[in-house]
Amino acid sequence: GLGFPIHPFLQGLLEFYGIQLHNLTPGSILHISSFVALYDLFLGIEVHFGLWRKFFCLVPRHKGGSIFEVG
Repeated sequence: GLGFPIHPFLQGLLEFYGIQLHNLTPGSILHISSFVALYDLFLGIEVHFGLWRKFFCLVPRHKGGSIFEVG
């Protein structure tokens, strides 16, 4: 199938939380890209997932507390 190249940090983030790219809001994508840009481009070090989890928390936005599959 058709796939778009994404940063390994984003791929690991999606796999860890068990979501797909279309499940993220534009604000979430902005936070992720800013975090990656700060580490990779500005500081010149590899992105650290443990620090990401310390700063940010991904929470489902519906009553049940779990993510439902659609389709």
